[in-house]
Amino acid sequence: RHGIEVRPVDVLASDWDCTLETATKEDRLRAVRLGLRQIKGFSEEEAGRLLAERRGLLDFLGVRYLLSGFPLEGGGFPKIAAVAVGRSAIPVGIYENPTARPLAYLTRRISMVPGGDAAVFDTFVASEFQGVFLSCAEPCARAQEHFAGGTVTFSGQGNGRLDLKVAANGPAFLVVSQNHLPGWQARVDGLPARIETVNTVFIGLKIPAGEHSVSLRYRYPCFPAAALGCLVGRAR
Repeated sequence: RHGIEVRPVDVLASDWDCTLETATKEDRLRAVRLGLRQIKGFSEEEAGRLLAERRGLLDFLGVRYLLSGFPLEGGGFPKIAAVAVGRSAIPVGIYENPTARPLAYLTRRISMVPGGDAAVFDTFVASEFQGVFLSCAEPCARAQEHFAGGTVTFSGQGNGRLDLKVAANGPAFLVVSQNHLPGWQARVDGLPARIETVNTVFIGLKIPAGEHSVSLRYRYPCFPAAALGCLVGRAR
């Protein structure tokens, strides 16, 4: 009745307690977002379990740290620090996800899925975000491919640039947790390499056995109006 906007509980936006959110672009008014505690019969422990059920996705995305207004220790996220947020000094915990996947790693198995990106995504969700899936043309030559292990180390990193050293015990498959946008180009030992799309999102590369240098470069796509400038820039 005082003209304050009250927003409903949202599993993607709500903390345990009610919070204030920006109500206008001018950032002068605030809206109240109802917290998860407003759900009848829903406890803090259940809130932690809700996040734990999505742990596979957090792991795949490489989310190492989480900030939360409600305890997450019950979901297997150890608390490493606490901070006070805002004028009201709302306590917020900083939690670690020890099972988050690294930025680049070798996977031992990939599964082939016919039907395009939509089918791959549905299969990935059905696996509770645990598997590594690639799209294939029907009929797929094989349902799964198995690969060797090894080590991955970074030799250089910057804006639109990743350089890695891979020591593979046999034919291997490298996953790099970067969005596979059209501008990414890959080279293995200086030679162009084909990029696969992992789980409709990330970059994947097949790596031969042995020690190899892998480089990834992002080149901004050329639009018609800027095509000449792009050509000049790439020629330099």
